[in-house]
Amino acid sequence: MFSGRTVLLLAGAIGVSGLATAADFDRDVRPILTSNCYKCHGPDAGARKAKLRLDKEKTARPVLKELLKRISSHDPDEIMPPPKSGKKLNLAQIQTLRQWINKGAKWEQHWSLKPIKRPTTPTL
Repeated sequence: MFSGRTVLLLAGAIGVSGLATAADFDRDVRPILTSNCYKCHGPDAGARKAKLRLDKEKTARPVLKELLKRISSHDPDEIMPPPKSGKKLNLAQIQTLRQWINKGAKWEQHWSLKPIKRPTTPTL
């Protein structure tokens, strides 16, 4: 069986390695925003609340610190998504968004909007 020291070392190594990997916008961040935020703060102008659009970097970047405050809040009048939406971010999702924002919030274009690049042909 493992000693207490071994368990602590393994837990520390796993924790550190998990933090070392930066949150990827397309893989980690966009799915959280899409399923929890874009219904009210996305591309549909008719459904948009608070004149806030989070699906565009230009309009989202200035409010990222406020976003972090709101998703971490316990105040029902402040928390996002609001309780009446029936959605709630779990701790892992909050940590992912926090890490992404704290590391500079690198935005990426959706894969379908990126130019197609021909892969290099391998030499034989």
